[in-house]
Amino acid sequence: RSGSGTKIKVLNALSFAKPVVTTSIGAEGIKIISGEHCMIADNPLEFAKKTIYLLMNPEVATTIGKRGREIIEKYHDWNIIGKDMDNLYKRIVKSS
Repeated sequence: RSGSGTKIKVLNALSFAKPVVTTSIGAEGIKIISGEHCMIADNPLEFAKKTIYLLMNPEVATTIGKRGREIIEKYHDWNIIGKDMDNLYKRIVKSS
């Protein structure tokens, strides 16, 4: 329920198209929307309710998992990250 920086475990689960239940802190820095790409819950009762909901509704869990995977492919794929880094380096060199 605490932490900082990129949440590798959340990104990893999303990359496998798994339905993710996380906290707001766990979702920080990741372009995910609760109910669309994941489920966000910030207290134990809500966390349990959302987990049970996904277990009882496998079609919803599958859809959320697929949408989470799409976010990884769109923003967190190494090819995308590499292009962003290359563009950043080019801008830095150009401005020097």
